[in-house]
Amino acid sequence: MIKNYYGEKYAFEYAFLLHYQAYLWVPSILGLLLTAYQVILFFKTGDLSYALDSNLNAIYGLFITLWATVFVESWKRK
Repeated sequence: MIKNYYGEKYAFEYAFLLHYQAYLWVPSILGLLLTAYQVILFFKTGDLSYALDSNLNAIYGLFITLWATVFVESWKRK
């Protein structure tokens, strides 16, 4: 329907954005959990640099790398 009205270029962009939005819920929830953990750690210790420099940042970074790879491969298949 979008392709017929606006053209193939905009339909392709719309399809990509829908696919991207569907995949973003996993890293967003994990990012919110990491942020909540860092805030709790800050209130416990009172040291901001200690709270922001946790070991979970590296794990989250690796997860985002894997997630991005899975996302791109799933878009290629679609």
